[in-house]
Amino acid sequence: MTIDGSQYCAIDDTYNLVIFLVRESASVEATPAGGRASSLLRTVNFKLIANSKISSAEFALTTLINRTKGITYQGTGYDSKAIARQYFGIQEHNFETSFFTIDFQVTERISCEVSC
Repeated sequence: MTIDGSQYCAIDDTYNLVIFLVRESASVEATPAGGRASSLLRTVNFKLIANSKISSAEFALTTLINRTKGITYQGTGYDSKAIARQYFGIQEHNFETSFFTIDFQVTERISCEVSC
C-alpha cells in the first residue's frame, strides 16, 4: 500500500521479481570509552523480502550479497506461505511464484561532527 493508502503496490504479476527491504534492527559496535568519539560503527540487520517467477532468483541475490564488501549474508527463509501472509498480506497464492527472505548485515560508520 502506498503511504497515502490509495494504491496497493507490493505484488505485480507483470514483474519477474518483486523485492523490498526491511531495516529490522541496529546495534552499536563496542568501542573504547573516553572523550568525544568522532565516529562510531553500528551493525544494521536487514531482511530482503521477495516474490519471484525466476527459480534461481534467491541464488543470484545471495551471490550478489556475498560479493559485496561490507555486507554479511546471514541466512535465507523459504516458508512461502508464511512470507506471503506476513509481508504481502496474501492468504492464498498459486505456486507459479515463490516467496523467500534473505537476512543480511551491513556495518555503518556514523561520523559525529561537533558544531560550535
